[in-house]
Amino acid sequence: MPFETGASYQWFRGNTLISNLNSIAVANVGTYKAVVTSQYGCSNSNTLAVTARAKIEAVATHNITTAQGIVTLKLTANPAGMRYNWSGPANFSSTQRNPSISPISTQNQGIYTLNVLEVATGCTASTTTSVTISNNARLALSEEYFSEETNGGRLIISPNPTIDRIQVKLKLSKNTPYEVYLVDLLGQSKKLESSIIQDDNERLTFDISDYPIGVYFLRVVLPNNEEVLSQKILKINR
Repeated sequence: MPFETGASYQWFRGNTLISNLNSIAVANVGTYKAVVTSQYGCSNSNTLAVTARAKIEAVATHNITTAQGIVTLKLTANPAGMRYNWSGPANFSSTQRNPSISPISTQNQGIYTLNVLEVATGCTASTTTSVTISNNARLALSEEYFSEETNGGRLIISPNPTIDRIQVKLKLSKNTPYEVYLVDLLGQSKKLESSIIQDDNERLTFDISDYPIGVYFLRVVLPNNEEVLSQKILKINR
């Protein structure tokens, strides 16, 4: 309360006198009463209710889904209305409340940390969620991308997933002309090769280290576009 020359001060919590100073700091909730008596004997009083906000509890959860061969990790934060800061494996960070990582690799499994801030009060809280890629998701990250059955064994790509290079094995008739394209999920393509089969088990190597991580399709176009062999590729981080 304002300081007044010659005045006396009394602070009460309930009926208990706790201070004779003009200002106090309190650590407990409750109703406080201040009584000011001037040097002339005049008194005035006022009461103040001190309350405490409920403690913020951060809650972090996650979900892994597989759709059309793409494995996605979705992180979810609660409560709503906060500022969020996520961090995790493979240098992951995000300020979104519910960020997604797609496509993921085994490098994305591990501990994800969530920090939340309530701007109005400055209160903070943190928690973690542990992400483990299940056997089903691992299958989608490996064997599902590398399936000989889709092309009758005529197009084989390894390693898949890959970090930088892929080896392409073509089982086509000798002297068959072909073109090889790499296509992203937006349909944008780049021609990698245009040649003629020299051997029944043609082997080609392509460097895709400069491409962003993600899902691609390697397509082999045969004469007059009469047939297209296609195989999904997953490009991952080191």
